[in-house]
Amino acid sequence: MNNGNRLWVVICGNIRDELDFKLTLTRILELRSLGKVDHIVFSTWFGEIDKYDGLREQLKALRVYVLEGETLTPEAEKIPSNSVNYWRQARQLLSALDIIPKTDFVLRVRTDRSLNYINYMDKQGVFENYKIKVKKIGNFPKILDCQIIVFRPRTVRLFQMTDFVLLGQNKDLHKLINFDFYDLYFQKGVVANIQWYAYPFFKEFPVLRDYMRFTRYTQIVPMLKEYVDKNKEKSIFPEIYYKVYAIYLLILNSHFNIISHEEFGEKNRDNISFYHFFSGSPNKGLKYQSLGTIIIDKELVRMAIHGELIKTDAYDSFLTYVKRAINNDENDEIFVLTHKEYKEIVSFFDKNLFQCSPELVWLKKIRRYPLDISKLYCYENVKSEDKLNCLNVDKNDWKKLSYTELIENDLYKLWLKYENVEIETTEKMLLPIARTGNECAIYILIDMLYNKLILAINFNEIIRITLFYLDIRLGSKVVTNITVCIVLVLIKLYDEQRIELKKINLMVGTVLSKTMNEEEIEKILLQQQGQYTKNIYNILICKEEFIHKLWVSVINNQKLNGNILSKIKGDELIVANKKWLRIKDTI
Repeated sequence: MNNGNRLWVVICGNIRDELDFKLTLTRILELRSLGKVDHIVFSTWFGEIDKYDGLREQLKALRVYVLEGETLTPEAEKIPSNSVNYWRQARQLLSALDIIPKTDFVLRVRTDRSLNYINYMDKQGVFENYKIKVKKIGNFPKILDCQIIVFRPRTVRLFQMTDFVLLGQNKDLHKLINFDFYDLYFQKGVVANIQWYAYPFFKEFPVLRDYMRFTRYTQIVPMLKEYVDKNKEKSIFPEIYYKVYAIYLLILNSHFNIISHEEFGEKNRDNISFYHFFSGSPNKGLKYQSLGTIIIDKELVRMAIHGELIKTDAYDSFLTYVKRAINNDENDEIFVLTHKEYKEIVSFFDKNLFQCSPELVWLKKIRRYPLDISKLYCYENVKSEDKLNCLNVDKNDWKKLSYTELIENDLYKLWLKYENVEIETTEKMLLPIARTGNECAIYILIDMLYNKLILAINFNEIIRITLFYLDIRLGSKVVTNITVCIVLVLIKLYDEQRIELKKINLMVGTVLSKTMNEEEIEKILLQQQGQYTKNIYNILICKEEFIHKLWVSVINNQKLNGNILSKIKGDELIVANKKWLRIKDTI
């Protein structure tokens, strides 16, 4: 084989059954010796191989590439979601895809339950004919380069196919890999089988995601069978079904090569109707199961999109959407759910047109669905500037802020500009500034917090910002006069048991080394909670008297008098001025 056609077998997973694993590997080794596959990779977790005596040496002697990785974190493993099961498998495959040339092909198999499928693929000549280009059907989007070989896709549960084996080109399998949390994406759990195949198609065709969101599988699968078996060619469906299944069957026909180990008849294809896709077909090419109808005969998919089924009203509607999807006009909303379509399926459900028991709830009504574009807001007489001004500042200042390119700087300048700023306004203005590490803003907020002047919802955030800032300061040992002020307020809060400080000793030691010797610091560190502030106050010194007064004012929660204020400049003056407080005491 040439370089562009190499076939790698990637065995993924932990070894659940030693016998199954070794039988599967024996068969793959034979395929390699026959030249039907080129290379073998075993991708598993650390420690898995060494559970079995001699296995590592056997794999080395057999020239099997071995990839070992860490398992998911304990936190990820505890997530109650089918996505976790898929993530495990996807990580192991991705490890192999990363080392394999992107134009080579990969047969991904599990360590167990894969042998039957491998043998059937060999029997069908798959390993001599696996490089099949995706079919170009008009303007229908082409997501992959080559078809992926799969077993047993289903209807109703879109993209639910066998995940024991799959074969595709490396770069195409890369497009399938994802680590999305499907419970959030669909507002419900999605089995791993679907997650293996669906990802790029949900991105390209959003209506398929919406269908998954509003469909209750366990209720609708048996209900649909009962309905279509009763009504046969007279069966009708919600309008969105025709669109969804037009897209889905086009995807299956163009992007997947469906093979099957189950027998079906080729002679009875003339008797297939659209409704059989929700029940079962006379030739056994469509087989009903409780999880959804299995597509065994891929020819029925081709016939469906080419207008070769029995003519019915429902089938005509389906073909209309097939044509639209193939044309894919720029302004046609063929791949999305519209407001009208969602309202129509809700009406279909409310009128019980599937003729089922009223207790059977097959539709999950979704909270977020497309707006009615004929009733969008009109904005001609809407003026928002004054209504949104939450800072109680001049409307011109508010408008200037909306044009800013440096919001933190301009907010700070505006706050400094106003002499009498309301407490709530100060809090709102300084929070975004504090998040950037502005120590003056951080001090003001923590001081307001000490004085119980901030909103309860911001308490934890202000503590978080302050401690994050101090972590950086203490790490670099850059301690300013305002850093000392911040720590003094934190120590007061700690002494009063209003907050917890895990790094109290480090804070006291690093910050107060600016004003005290090691012996004095040691005495303070020996004190119990509640005594730190008192002892710091007793021995706090500074060469510059006005800075000492500043620190004492922080401890005593007082303002400085005019004489001392006249000696202070810059950010220290802002801190000393305490314009955000209404306290009268001065020192």
